Amino acid sequence: MSRQLWLPGHFNLVVCLIAGAEVPPPVRALLWWGSDDHAWAPKVPLFGGATAVHRAYDDGNCSARLACRAALDLPGSVLTFSWGSAFWVNSAVARLVYQVRKG
Repeated sequence: MSRQLWLPGHFNLVVCLIAGAEVPPPVRALLWWGSDDHAWAPKVPLFGGATAVHRAYDDGNCSARLACRAALDLPGSVLTFSWGSAFWVNSAVARLVYQVRKG
């Protein structure tokens, strides 16, 4: 059984609760996360038992502080483009989609 909870807002969240004895507890909660426009943003699965995220999504708790990101060797920043940063990839996808839609 799966239930989905759609939560509106700037950060697009789709939460799935997966029940059943065959499903281990760490993966019973699944969050589909995407930034920016809900209709077009790429979604990434995050399981309830996850203890880390991919480097492209990691901000190292820096909150856009450039020196902090540089010290942790994280890709890109608000001012520096990087294909290794989910922020910039999502922004590029959104721009392409909006250009095609305006066509």
